[in-house]
Amino acid sequence: MISKRLGLIHSLAERRSGLDNFSLTDYVAWLGDSRPVTSSSVQKVNGGNSPDRIKALAAAIGESVERYSLSLYHPTKLKWATFQEIGTSGCKLEDLTWFLDEQYQAPEFPLLKPNQDWKTARYVAWVEGYSSAKQSKIYFPASLVFLPYSFGPNEPAFSYQVSSGTSCARSLYEAALRATLEVIERDALTICWESRSPYPAINQAVVAEAASNLFSSISSISSIGRLARSVELYAYDITTDLEIPVILTLAVASQGGSPAIAIGVAADFDPWCALSKSVAEAITSWRSTAYLCREEKRSAPEILADMRRRTVLTDHALYYSHKESLSHFNFLLDAPLSLKAPNRFNCPAKPRLGGNNAQPENSQALLSECKNRLSQAGHDLLLFDLTQTDIAEAGLYVVRAIVPTLVRQTIGLFVRHLRNPRIWEVPHRLGYASQSNSSASAGGISQNDLLRNLHPFP
Repeated sequence: MISKRLGLIHSLAERRSGLDNFSLTDYVAWLGDSRPVTSSSVQKVNGGNSPDRIKALAAAIGESVERYSLSLYHPTKLKWATFQEIGTSGCKLEDLTWFLDEQYQAPEFPLLKPNQDWKTARYVAWVEGYSSAKQSKIYFPASLVFLPYSFGPNEPAFSYQVSSGTSCARSLYEAALRATLEVIERDALTICWESRSPYPAINQAVVAEAASNLFSSISSISSIGRLARSVELYAYDITTDLEIPVILTLAVASQGGSPAIAIGVAADFDPWCALSKSVAEAITSWRSTAYLCREEKRSAPEILADMRRRTVLTDHALYYSHKESLSHFNFLLDAPLSLKAPNRFNCPAKPRLGGNNAQPENSQALLSECKNRLSQAGHDLLLFDLTQTDIAEAGLYVVRAIVPTLVRQTIGLFVRHLRNPRIWEVPHRLGYASQSNSSASAGGISQNDLLRNLHPFP
């Protein structure tokens, strides 16, 4: 699998940082030349991190395998049909209408609003997956499963392509569980960010306890929350109505340091695992952005101006490397202390990162619980086995999970999935919604709103 001449992965290297004292190991993997099997461009550089060196190495390999598997599909195996022809064996067109009318009508918006004519006049390439609600096969647009994807003549685009909801693991159930948890995690993050609702902060003592095994040193119990060289960690419980713990962690540089802020987010049935993983991801994002900043000369307004012209994933993180962009997080950092989340941390933290929940022996049961909670809330979990033959021979599996009616992750400035009522309804239901968002719940989004709140997730 790893070879400079013939390997799926060309090479691996540890990325060491002199910027902090975190004991988190960070590996980077470079994909090999995939042109013999795919004509599309695949993301070449992928990373993984863990306090455990072997797990960090495995994470970098797994991320590369995911990208490779997402890029491979056989056009001849796709089913070309209209929505009317695919009928009840496919998804509904309405479930793919993810944007407000104001967005579709904006001159610079890159997508057309689906209409009733599409049901009979527009042909779509469909790929077969599994519907948890129907407990049978279902067809879903291939353009929303594979990445990158080459559109057919006059084939409609419903949104930008994203890789979230894809996971590599040593069993199908484990891969499906991890992929599903990532979809739930991104739904929660997007609801939090787009609603601008002040979610409750997790006690700093809890954050320090969960993070303690990630650092080479914590100066003293009196400096809880200040970790390694002037980076402070703040965590928030952004769990939704699905009641599967989702934790958002902010890594904030104090004393005017750079990057100003980076985030991590994770979902897990064990809240301590979710917290630990989100802390690890926040630190890794902070490190990665610090490396990007070494060559970055643009100001925050210049980055924003560039994002009005094109979409580059790393610009999300670079925009928030500037101190003046930190104010966008005030809805969380200045959240009233009176906000209380359910006490998910009333038992001692377990001395490991990632926990036992995602192990093969109980992945099937936890995946079933995910399906049940999604179904009870009116959502259908769709699963796609993307495992390639060469990957299966290595004992690995790749699964993509999609839940069309959860809030889809946003890429760039304009293509923000604001039509989903969950953005406004979930914070209200949980008692976290800001009164200033009442106009947004009615669809009153102005162009300034669309340009103002660039999300920070790279």
